[in-house]
Amino acid sequence: MGVTQIGGTGGRKRREKEARRKKRREEPVEQTFNLKSDVRAATLDNFQVPAPTDLSSWSRLSKLKIFTVRIAWWGGDKNKQLPAPLEGGERVLFLCGASPIISGEILFTMAQIKGINAHDRPPEAVRQCYKKYTRCSLSDINHDLEILDLQRLDPDELPPGITVSQYMSSQDLRLAFDDFIRGGHASDKEHAPLAENIPVFTHNAVSGLLMIPSLFPPTVQIELLSRLLHRDLPNPKHKTNLHLHYDVTYPEGSDNQDTPKSFFTDDPTRILQPKDPQVHKPLTIQGVLEKKLRWVTLGGQYDWTAKVYPSEPPPPFPQDVAKLLKAAFPETDAQAAILNLYSAGDTLSAHRDVSEECDIGLISVSFGCDGLFLISHDDGNGAEVIRLRSGDAVYMDGTSRFAWHGVPKVLPATCPSWLADWPSLGEDAPGSPYQMWKGWMSSKRINLNVRQMTSPAP
Repeated sequence: MGVTQIGGTGGRKRREKEARRKKRREEPVEQTFNLKSDVRAATLDNFQVPAPTDLSSWSRLSKLKIFTVRIAWWGGDKNKQLPAPLEGGERVLFLCGASPIISGEILFTMAQIKGINAHDRPPEAVRQCYKKYTRCSLSDINHDLEILDLQRLDPDELPPGITVSQYMSSQDLRLAFDDFIRGGHASDKEHAPLAENIPVFTHNAVSGLLMIPSLFPPTVQIELLSRLLHRDLPNPKHKTNLHLHYDVTYPEGSDNQDTPKSFFTDDPTRILQPKDPQVHKPLTIQGVLEKKLRWVTLGGQYDWTAKVYPSEPPPPFPQDVAKLLKAAFPETDAQAAILNLYSAGDTLSAHRDVSEECDIGLISVSFGCDGLFLISHDDGNGAEVIRLRSGDAVYMDGTSRFAWHGVPKVLPATCPSWLADWPSLGEDAPGSPYQMWKGWMSSKRINLNVRQMTSPAP
């Protein structure tokens, strides 16, 4: 009786062990990675099999708007039957050296924006990283080797995890820059030459993130700032953070139509009245421009409180700005933007931009003082911190499109000297309407964050 019982138990254990082995053989091994940067490396390194025998599928698929690829492969006999293809899947064949042909399946998945809650709280690791850098001194930051400083990276000696995915030709961008400058009041003075090739960096822990140092040259930065703040800020259709609590009135028009109706030419003592005097105090225009103006919306008017876009049709996005950005980032149609204005001590909490109806990449351009930009890893268990300087750009595509990101620190006294005096630049004559604002940008960081709200028509 005892022998039978022992034998039965051993047999059952052997059968369970064999069942587990069989299950492992039949279940796929899966890996998710970025198609644009490491699809073949992932195939070789993670699966230890060569690339597909038919490489035409890769060249065809790389032209599509595909953010991530999941490869599932099965070991086993040559003629082993595969499970039914997953939705959107495509079967390919891998040749594993002298081993039999292994059948596999590629599942192509678009990043999903629906179902992500804009009010969710960041993971603990992201919050702790953010908290750490809000407390760092400038000296600590300058000596922190974990911070990525894009303009200091050497493409030939990159830190672990960083690669150059491509180079952007400045010659391809020069026509767009020249076209943008000619339409405004640009200076003939060249502050710095364009680099022949601009590296585009990627990070293996943040899939889809493109980091581009010094994309926009000084003359373009100055002209772009002037249009955004002199022309677009005074447009009543472009709401600001002040509209939530103040009755915002605008500068009186000028007889000279060539003079911008800018808040920087307004009476600095003019008063904006609060909607509720019991809660908020009146503001002077000087107080608005020095500290209280925190953001401006262009095109789609994002509601920061409800974290949604209003249902009514948005005002048009500035066409010249959209055209300029399209030259650098052709995948994204600029339909909405938030222009964030920071002073020393200001921060932007970690959040995700998930209120749009499509998953197209986000464009981010920095002006003025340096800022620390935090962005979460794909797995949410960590974050990268990037030092963004004036003219740097970031493109958040793929998995990074939904990454937690924020600005834990603005670094004072780091604005480039050629921009520090804006809006009163060196060529301004005495008596210029901008003279009182000389040096305004020396303490400011401005970020233009642009997104596409809706998917293109089929």
